[in-house]
Amino acid sequence: MRLRGSHRFAAPIARVWGALMNPQVIARLLPGVERLEPVGDNVYEAEMRLGIGPISGHYQARITLSEIDPPNHYRLRIQAQGPQGAVDANGTVDLTAQEDGTVMHYEGEAVVTGLLMSMGARLLEPVAQMLIQQGLKALEGLLDTPS
Repeated sequence: MRLRGSHRFAAPIARVWGALMNPQVIARLLPGVERLEPVGDNVYEAEMRLGIGPISGHYQARITLSEIDPPNHYRLRIQAQGPQGAVDANGTVDLTAQEDGTVMHYEGEAVVTGLLMSMGARLLEPVAQMLIQQGLKALEGLLDTPS
């Protein structure tokens, strides 16, 4: 499954970058994160609740940020394993400063295996797009509040 898109924020690039590098913000933006703890430089372990309808469960995940080029780019990898299968997602986030804010471009792909894939294959992409949009709206809300 491949996903890509862009989103415009009214906030300056430094503020968007700062939010995207903040573990507490990351935990709020990623779907289903119940716990996020740093285990190294830009590496986090998480407990997540993922699923589609009745096919859901708790997953142990590792979230890694790499190829970090402040305030322009990073690569995000999420590896999650749980009773319903596994998710291995890899993508990039690129920010571009604009006169009136910041544009984020994102692109990535995810490999889903196990019962989660076999039972929910046709629903995965629309659900993933919906979750991305929810995360972007949440980030927009965080950026709109005074720091």
